[in-house]
Amino acid sequence: SFVADGLAAVGVAVTQVSTNKLLRNRGQVSVTTPAVGQMGLGFASVVGKFDALVDTLSDESKAGESMCIGLDNEWDDFDTSDEEECSSAVIMELKRQHKCNRYISTMSNAQKMVRDNGLIFGRSDAQGYMKQIIANKPAQRKIFPPKQFGSKTLQKILDANVIYKQKNKDSSLIQGWTMGDYWELTSWPRDVAGAANVRFGFPVIDDLNSIAEDDDSRDDIMISAPPKSINSVPPPKPPRDQFEGENNPYVMNIDGIDELSSKILKPEKLCVLFLSSSSCRTCKYLTPKYTQLSIRRNDGVVFAKANAFGKKGKELSKVLGVNAVPAFVLFRDGQVYGKTITLTKLPSKKLNLALELLTSGDEWDARRINQLK
Repeated sequence: SFVADGLAAVGVAVTQVSTNKLLRNRGQVSVTTPAVGQMGLGFASVVGKFDALVDTLSDESKAGESMCIGLDNEWDDFDTSDEEECSSAVIMELKRQHKCNRYISTMSNAQKMVRDNGLIFGRSDAQGYMKQIIANKPAQRKIFPPKQFGSKTLQKILDANVIYKQKNKDSSLIQGWTMGDYWELTSWPRDVAGAANVRFGFPVIDDLNSIAEDDDSRDDIMISAPPKSINSVPPPKPPRDQFEGENNPYVMNIDGIDELSSKILKPEKLCVLFLSSSSCRTCKYLTPKYTQLSIRRNDGVVFAKANAFGKKGKELSKVLGVNAVPAFVLFRDGQVYGKTITLTKLPSKKLNLALELLTSGDEWDARRINQLK
Protein backbone atom coordinates (compact mmCIF):
# COMPACT_ATOMS: atom_id res chain seq x y z
CA SER A 1 0.00 0.00 0.00
CA PHE A 2 2.91 2.38 0.69
CA VAL A 3 4.19 2.18 -2.90
CA ALA A 4 0.69 2.51 -4.38
CA ASP A 5 -0.22 5.50 -2.19
CA GLY A 6 3.11 7.19 -2.94
CA LEU A 7 2.64 6.89 -6.70
CA ALA A 8 -0.96 8.07 -6.44
CA ALA A 9 0.17 11.12 -4.44
CA VAL A 10 2.24 12.35 -7.39
CA GLY A 11 -0.65 11.91 -9.83
CA VAL A 12 -0.20 8.35 -11.13
CA ALA A 13 -3.31 6.24 -11.77
CA VAL A 14 -2.60 3.08 -9.78
CA THR A 15 -4.18 -0.38 -9.69
CA GLN A 16 -3.14 -2.28 -6.57
CA VAL A 17 -3.42 -6.06 -6.87
CA SER A 18 -3.72 -7.94 -3.60
CA THR A 19 -5.17 -11.09 -2.08
CA ASN A 20 -6.17 -9.01 0.96
CA LYS A 21 -9.93 -8.67 0.59
CA LEU A 22 -10.06 -5.97 3.30
CA LEU A 23 -8.32 -3.41 1.09
CA ARG A 24 -10.59 -0.79 -0.48
CA ASN A 25 -10.32 1.73 -3.30
CA ARG A 26 -8.83 5.04 -2.14
CA GLY A 27 -8.23 8.20 -4.16
CA GLN A 28 -6.43 7.31 -7.38
CA VAL A 29 -5.71 3.79 -6.14
CA SER A 30 -8.02 1.12 -7.51
CA VAL A 31 -7.80 -2.20 -5.64
CA THR A 32 -8.42 -5.55 -7.30
CA THR A 33 -7.65 -9.23 -6.72
CA PRO A 34 -5.44 -11.50 -8.88
CA ALA A 35 -8.55 -13.18 -10.37
CA VAL A 36 -11.18 -10.58 -11.33
CA GLY A 37 -14.92 -10.97 -11.79
CA GLN A 38 -17.21 -13.94 -12.23
CA MET A 39 -15.01 -15.40 -14.98
CA GLY A 40 -11.87 -15.15 -12.84
CA LEU A 41 -9.91 -13.23 -15.49
CA GLY A 42 -6.29 -12.36 -14.67
CA PHE A 43 -5.71 -8.83 -13.38
CA ALA A 44 -3.33 -7.90 -16.22
CA SER A 45 -5.97 -8.74 -18.85
CA VAL A 46 -8.54 -6.63 -16.99
CA VAL A 47 -6.26 -3.59 -16.61
CA GLY A 48 -5.23 -3.84 -20.26
CA LYS A 49 -2.35 -1.53 -21.13
CA PHE A 50 -0.16 -0.04 -18.40
CA ASP A 51 3.20 1.72 -18.30
CA ALA A 52 4.91 -0.05 -15.40
CA LEU A 53 4.49 -2.85 -12.88
CA VAL A 54 6.01 -2.58 -9.39
CA ASP A 55 6.32 -6.00 -7.76
CA THR A 56 6.73 -5.80 -3.97
CA LEU A 57 6.40 -9.54 -3.30
CA SER A 58 8.76 -11.38 -5.64
CA ASP A 59 10.74 -11.02 -8.85
CA GLU A 60 9.62 -12.34 -12.24
CA SER A 61 12.54 -10.84 -14.18
CA LYS A 62 14.77 -13.86 -13.52
CA ALA A 63 14.14 -16.99 -11.48
CA GLY A 64 15.37 -16.22 -7.99
CA GLU A 65 17.29 -13.07 -8.97
CA SER A 66 16.84 -9.56 -7.62
CA MET A 67 16.02 -6.27 -9.28
CA CYS A 68 15.56 -5.68 -12.97
CA ILE A 69 18.45 -3.20 -13.37
CA GLY A 70 21.40 -2.88 -15.70
CA LEU A 71 25.07 -3.21 -14.88
CA ASP A 72 25.32 0.56 -14.67
CA ASN A 73 22.78 0.54 -11.79
CA GLU A 74 20.31 2.51 -13.89
CA TRP A 75 16.75 1.29 -14.37
CA ASP A 76 16.63 -0.38 -17.78
CA ASP A 77 13.81 -0.96 -20.24
CA PHE A 78 13.29 -4.25 -22.04
CA ASP A 79 15.60 -3.37 -24.92
CA THR A 80 18.64 -3.69 -22.68
CA SER A 81 21.14 -6.47 -23.27
CA ASP A 82 23.03 -6.30 -19.94
CA GLU A 83 23.30 -10.00 -19.17
CA GLU A 84 19.68 -10.31 -20.38
CA GLU A 85 18.48 -9.33 -16.93
CA CYS A 86 14.90 -8.90 -18.15
CA SER A 87 14.62 -11.88 -20.45
CA SER A 88 11.99 -13.97 -18.64
CA ALA A 89 8.85 -15.00 -20.50
CA VAL A 90 6.64 -13.08 -18.06
CA ILE A 91 8.56 -9.86 -18.66
CA MET A 92 8.44 -10.27 -22.41
CA GLU A 93 4.70 -10.96 -22.32
CA LEU A 94 4.12 -7.89 -20.16
CA LYS A 95 5.62 -5.82 -22.93
CA ARG A 96 3.99 -7.68 -25.83
CA GLN A 97 0.48 -8.02 -24.44
CA HIS A 98 0.21 -4.95 -22.20
CA LYS A 99 2.78 -2.44 -23.53
CA CYS A 100 4.39 -2.48 -20.08
CA ASN A 101 7.93 -1.24 -20.69
CA ARG A 102 9.13 -1.29 -17.12
CA TYR A 103 9.06 -4.04 -14.54
CA ILE A 104 10.44 -3.11 -11.10
CA SER A 105 10.92 -5.57 -8.27
CA THR A 106 11.45 -4.20 -4.75
CA MET A 107 12.05 -7.64 -3.28
CA SER A 108 14.85 -7.46 -0.70
CA ASN A 109 17.48 -10.10 0.07
CA ALA A 110 15.64 -10.85 3.31
CA GLN A 111 12.37 -11.38 1.43
CA LYS A 112 14.17 -13.67 -1.03
CA MET A 113 15.59 -15.79 1.81
CA VAL A 114 12.15 -16.31 3.34
CA ARG A 115 10.58 -16.96 -0.06
CA ASP A 116 13.19 -19.53 -1.14
CA ASN A 117 13.78 -21.31 2.20
CA GLY A 118 10.33 -21.15 3.77
CA LEU A 119 9.13 -19.57 6.99
CA ILE A 120 10.95 -21.91 9.39
CA PHE A 121 14.47 -21.79 7.94
CA GLY A 122 14.20 -18.63 5.85
CA ARG A 123 13.13 -16.44 8.75
CA SER A 124 16.25 -17.26 10.80
CA ASP A 125 18.45 -16.73 7.72
CA ALA A 126 16.85 -13.34 7.08
CA GLN A 127 17.15 -12.22 10.69
CA GLY A 128 20.82 -13.26 10.79
CA TYR A 129 21.49 -11.42 7.54
CA MET A 130 19.80 -8.24 8.79
CA LYS A 131 21.69 -8.30 12.10
CA GLN A 132 24.97 -8.67 10.23
CA ILE A 133 24.23 -5.72 7.95
CA ILE A 134 23.19 -3.52 10.88
CA ALA A 135 26.28 -4.52 12.87
CA ASN A 136 28.56 -3.62 9.97
CA LYS A 137 26.81 -0.26 9.56
CA PRO A 138 27.34 0.10 5.83
CA ALA A 139 28.50 3.45 4.55
CA GLN A 140 25.67 5.61 3.31
CA ARG A 141 25.88 7.09 -0.16
CA LYS A 142 24.95 10.61 -1.06
CA ILE A 143 22.05 10.80 -3.45
CA PHE A 144 21.79 13.81 -5.72
CA PRO A 145 18.12 14.21 -6.68
CA PRO A 146 17.11 15.76 -10.00
CA LYS A 147 16.00 19.37 -10.17
CA GLN A 148 12.53 20.13 -8.79
CA PHE A 149 12.52 16.74 -7.07
CA GLY A 150 11.26 18.14 -3.77
CA SER A 151 8.33 20.20 -5.01
CA LYS A 152 7.23 17.81 -7.74
CA THR A 153 7.45 14.53 -5.84
CA LEU A 154 8.68 14.39 -2.26
CA GLN A 155 6.65 17.36 -1.04
CA LYS A 156 3.48 15.94 -2.56
CA ILE A 157 4.12 12.58 -0.89
CA LEU A 158 4.68 14.27 2.49
CA ASP A 159 1.58 16.43 2.06
CA ALA A 160 -0.42 13.26 1.44
CA ASN A 161 1.03 11.82 4.68
CA VAL A 162 2.49 8.84 2.86
CA ILE A 163 5.21 7.85 5.34
CA TYR A 164 6.84 4.46 5.74
CA LYS A 165 7.07 3.70 9.45
CA GLN A 166 9.91 1.48 10.62
CA LYS A 167 9.62 -0.68 13.73
CA ASN A 168 12.95 0.46 15.15
CA LYS A 169 15.68 2.96 14.37
CA ASP A 170 18.20 0.36 13.15
CA SER A 171 15.79 -1.09 10.58
CA SER A 172 16.09 2.09 8.51
CA LEU A 173 19.52 0.85 7.41
CA ILE A 174 18.13 -2.17 5.56
CA GLN A 175 14.97 -3.31 3.83
CA GLY A 176 13.77 -6.42 5.63
CA TRP A 177 10.70 -8.60 5.28
CA THR A 178 7.25 -8.74 6.84
CA MET A 179 4.95 -11.59 7.73
CA GLY A 180 2.20 -9.82 5.78
CA ASP A 181 4.23 -9.90 2.57
CA TYR A 182 5.03 -13.58 3.11
CA TRP A 183 1.39 -14.58 3.58
CA GLU A 184 0.40 -12.42 0.62
CA LEU A 185 2.90 -14.25 -1.60
CA THR A 186 1.99 -17.75 -0.40
CA SER A 187 -1.76 -17.12 -0.67
CA TRP A 188 -1.50 -15.79 -4.25
CA PRO A 189 -3.05 -18.38 -6.61
CA ARG A 190 -0.74 -19.98 -9.14
CA ASP A 191 -1.22 -20.21 -12.90
CA VAL A 192 -0.01 -23.47 -14.41
CA ALA A 193 -1.71 -22.96 -17.78
CA GLY A 194 1.39 -21.70 -19.52
CA ALA A 195 4.94 -22.83 -19.83
CA ALA A 196 5.87 -21.86 -16.26
CA ASN A 197 4.28 -21.89 -12.84
CA VAL A 198 3.81 -18.19 -12.09
CA ARG A 199 1.45 -16.13 -9.98
CA PHE A 200 -2.04 -15.98 -11.45
CA GLY A 201 -2.81 -12.84 -13.42
CA PHE A 202 0.68 -12.34 -14.80
CA PRO A 203 0.74 -12.99 -18.56
CA VAL A 204 1.98 -16.41 -19.65
CA ILE A 205 2.75 -17.94 -23.02
CA ASP A 206 0.15 -20.47 -24.06
CA ASP A 207 -1.42 -21.78 -27.25
CA LEU A 208 -3.89 -18.94 -27.55
CA ASN A 209 -1.64 -16.05 -26.58
CA SER A 210 1.12 -17.22 -28.90
CA ILE A 211 -1.08 -16.52 -31.94
CA ALA A 212 -0.42 -13.15 -33.54
CA GLU A 213 -3.07 -10.46 -33.38
CA ASP A 214 -3.64 -10.53 -37.15
CA ASP A 215 -4.22 -14.28 -37.38
CA ASP A 216 -7.75 -13.72 -38.68
CA SER A 217 -6.18 -13.45 -42.14
CA ARG A 218 -4.50 -16.89 -42.22
CA ASP A 219 -5.08 -20.55 -41.51
CA ASP A 220 -4.02 -21.69 -38.06
CA ILE A 221 -4.06 -24.85 -35.96
CA MET A 222 -7.14 -23.49 -34.23
CA ILE A 223 -9.12 -23.66 -37.46
CA SER A 224 -10.77 -26.89 -38.48
CA ALA A 225 -10.52 -27.46 -42.21
CA PRO A 226 -10.64 -30.53 -44.49
CA PRO A 227 -7.29 -31.82 -45.81
CA LYS A 228 -6.22 -30.37 -49.15
CA SER A 229 -5.15 -32.40 -52.14
CA ILE A 230 -3.25 -31.09 -55.14
CA ASN A 231 -5.52 -33.17 -57.38
CA SER A 232 -8.80 -32.06 -55.87
CA VAL A 233 -11.11 -29.57 -57.48
CA PRO A 234 -11.56 -26.23 -55.74
CA PRO A 235 -14.07 -26.52 -52.88
CA PRO A 236 -17.49 -25.01 -53.46
CA LYS A 237 -18.21 -21.60 -52.05
CA PRO A 238 -19.95 -21.72 -48.67
CA PRO A 239 -23.69 -20.94 -48.67
CA ARG A 240 -24.50 -17.28 -48.22
CA ASP A 241 -25.66 -16.20 -44.79
CA GLN A 242 -28.84 -14.15 -45.23
CA PHE A 243 -27.77 -11.84 -42.38
CA GLU A 244 -24.15 -11.40 -43.47
CA GLY A 245 -23.03 -7.87 -42.67
CA GLU A 246 -26.29 -7.19 -40.82
CA ASN A 247 -27.60 -7.60 -37.29
CA ASN A 248 -28.90 -11.15 -37.02
CA PRO A 249 -32.15 -11.01 -34.99
CA TYR A 250 -31.98 -14.73 -34.23
CA VAL A 251 -28.36 -15.04 -33.13
CA MET A 252 -26.91 -12.85 -30.36
CA ASN A 253 -23.41 -11.50 -30.97
CA ILE A 254 -21.02 -11.86 -28.01
CA ASP A 255 -17.95 -9.61 -28.02
CA GLY A 256 -15.62 -10.91 -25.35
CA ILE A 257 -15.86 -12.03 -21.75
CA ASP A 258 -17.66 -8.96 -20.41
CA GLU A 259 -20.58 -9.37 -22.81
CA LEU A 260 -20.79 -13.10 -22.12
CA SER A 261 -21.01 -12.32 -18.43
CA SER A 262 -23.59 -9.51 -18.74
CA LYS A 263 -25.79 -11.08 -21.44
CA ILE A 264 -25.64 -14.78 -20.56
CA LEU A 265 -24.02 -15.65 -17.23
CA LYS A 266 -25.49 -13.06 -14.86
CA PRO A 267 -29.08 -13.48 -16.19
CA GLU A 268 -28.47 -17.27 -16.01
CA LYS A 269 -29.87 -17.85 -19.49
CA LEU A 270 -29.91 -21.14 -21.32
CA CYS A 271 -27.48 -20.62 -24.18
CA VAL A 272 -25.45 -22.27 -26.89
CA LEU A 273 -22.42 -20.25 -28.03
CA PHE A 274 -20.88 -20.81 -31.46
CA LEU A 275 -17.19 -19.82 -31.52
CA SER A 276 -15.88 -19.22 -35.02
CA SER A 277 -13.37 -17.31 -37.12
CA SER A 278 -13.64 -15.29 -40.31
CA SER A 279 -10.91 -17.43 -41.89
CA CYS A 280 -12.54 -20.76 -40.97
CA ARG A 281 -14.25 -22.25 -44.06
CA THR A 282 -16.12 -24.83 -41.98
CA CYS A 283 -17.47 -22.02 -39.78
CA LYS A 284 -18.79 -20.23 -42.87
CA TYR A 285 -20.64 -23.37 -43.93
CA LEU A 286 -22.16 -23.76 -40.48
CA THR A 287 -23.25 -20.13 -39.96
CA PRO A 288 -26.46 -20.11 -42.08
CA LYS A 289 -27.39 -23.56 -40.76
CA TYR A 290 -26.90 -22.27 -37.21
CA THR A 291 -29.27 -19.40 -37.94
CA GLN A 292 -31.87 -21.81 -39.31
CA LEU A 293 -31.56 -23.96 -36.20
CA SER A 294 -32.14 -20.93 -33.99
CA ILE A 295 -35.26 -20.02 -35.99
CA ARG A 296 -36.73 -23.52 -35.72
CA ARG A 297 -36.21 -23.90 -31.98
CA ASN A 298 -38.57 -22.06 -29.66
CA ASP A 299 -37.62 -23.41 -26.25
CA GLY A 300 -36.00 -20.40 -24.58
CA VAL A 301 -32.43 -21.21 -25.59
CA VAL A 302 -30.36 -18.20 -26.61
CA PHE A 303 -28.31 -18.83 -29.74
CA ALA A 304 -25.14 -16.76 -29.61
CA LYS A 305 -21.99 -16.41 -31.68
CA ALA A 306 -18.50 -15.09 -30.88
CA ASN A 307 -15.26 -14.55 -32.77
CA ALA A 308 -12.48 -16.69 -31.29
CA PHE A 309 -9.70 -14.47 -32.62
CA GLY A 310 -8.52 -10.97 -31.76
CA LYS A 311 -7.63 -9.95 -28.20
CA LYS A 312 -11.14 -10.33 -26.77
CA GLY A 313 -11.82 -13.52 -28.70
CA LYS A 314 -8.63 -15.22 -27.55
CA GLU A 315 -9.29 -14.24 -23.93
CA LEU A 316 -12.81 -15.66 -24.21
CA SER A 317 -11.52 -18.88 -25.81
CA LYS A 318 -8.90 -19.27 -23.10
CA VAL A 319 -11.43 -18.90 -20.30
CA LEU A 320 -13.77 -21.41 -21.96
CA GLY A 321 -10.96 -23.86 -22.70
CA VAL A 322 -11.54 -23.74 -26.47
CA ASN A 323 -8.47 -24.32 -28.65
CA ALA A 324 -10.09 -25.09 -32.01
CA VAL A 325 -12.96 -23.74 -34.08
CA PRO A 326 -15.72 -24.34 -34.90
CA ALA A 327 -16.75 -25.03 -31.31
CA PHE A 328 -20.05 -24.97 -29.44
CA VAL A 329 -20.26 -24.26 -25.70
CA LEU A 330 -23.50 -24.55 -23.68
CA PHE A 331 -24.47 -22.58 -20.58
CA ARG A 332 -26.99 -23.16 -17.80
CA ASP A 333 -27.46 -21.49 -14.40
CA GLY A 334 -24.67 -19.00 -15.05
CA GLN A 335 -21.96 -21.53 -15.82
CA VAL A 336 -20.68 -23.82 -18.57
CA TYR A 337 -22.87 -26.88 -19.06
CA GLY A 338 -21.19 -30.07 -20.17
CA LYS A 339 -18.24 -30.21 -22.55
CA THR A 340 -17.30 -28.29 -25.67
CA ILE A 341 -18.81 -29.79 -28.84
CA THR A 342 -16.95 -29.74 -32.16
CA LEU A 343 -18.93 -30.22 -35.37
CA THR A 344 -18.35 -30.13 -39.10
CA LYS A 345 -21.98 -30.10 -40.18
CA LEU A 346 -25.46 -29.01 -39.12
CA PRO A 347 -28.05 -30.28 -38.31
CA SER A 348 -26.26 -32.46 -35.79
CA LYS A 349 -27.71 -35.25 -33.65
CA LYS A 350 -24.99 -34.60 -31.10
CA LEU A 351 -25.89 -30.91 -30.71
CA ASN A 352 -29.63 -31.67 -30.73
CA LEU A 353 -29.23 -34.12 -27.83
CA ALA A 354 -27.08 -31.63 -25.94
CA LEU A 355 -29.79 -28.97 -26.34
CA GLU A 356 -32.46 -31.40 -25.16
CA LEU A 357 -30.47 -32.17 -22.02
CA LEU A 358 -29.85 -28.45 -21.52
CA THR A 359 -33.54 -27.49 -21.62
CA SER A 360 -34.82 -30.53 -19.70
CA GLY A 361 -32.74 -29.80 -16.62
CA ASP A 362 -31.02 -33.19 -16.82
CA GLU A 363 -27.36 -33.75 -16.11
CA TRP A 364 -24.84 -33.87 -18.94
CA ASP A 365 -24.69 -37.35 -20.45
CA ALA A 366 -21.25 -37.63 -22.06
CA ARG A 367 -21.69 -41.29 -22.97
CA ARG A 368 -24.87 -40.74 -25.01
CA ILE A 369 -23.50 -37.62 -26.71
CA ASN A 370 -20.17 -39.17 -27.64
CA GLN A 371 -21.95 -42.10 -29.31
CA LEU A 372 -23.53 -39.73 -31.82
CA LYS A 373 -21.92 -38.18 -34.89
